Amino acid sequence: LIYMRNHVSIDIQDDYITNTGFALGNWVRDVRQYWKEDRLTGKQIYLLENIGISKNGELQDWESVYCYAKNYFMDYGVLPQGKSFRTSEGIILGAWIERQKAFGYMLTDEQKAKLSVIGIEV
Repeated sequence: LIYMRNHVSIDIQDDYITNTGFALGNWVRDVRQYWKEDRLTGKQIYLLENIGISKNGELQDWESVYCYAKNYFMDYGVLPQGKSFRTSEGIILGAWIERQKAFGYMLTDEQKAKLSVIGIEV
């Protein structure tokens, strides 16, 4: 989470080392490999997904995920409840919404305004 506060994205390079000397990039790479080999528990996967780490390392840019949130809001008049809510495309929208609330101070004014349109105040 400290990485996310400083970098906004969870796109961690393999050679990234924290200021305390922890090889975070290697750890994320290894965890993704274990995931692909089905060596993680459901709880471990849940925790990884909720901080924005995906199995294959693909990232959804902010605007793309916002569009999913906005479409959901337009269709239902509310946002999905619960961190584990996934779109039919596999986007973990619930966790993304929670991250916007938690790290809203890192967003641009334009992003904050867009979130406000769909009922997320940061």
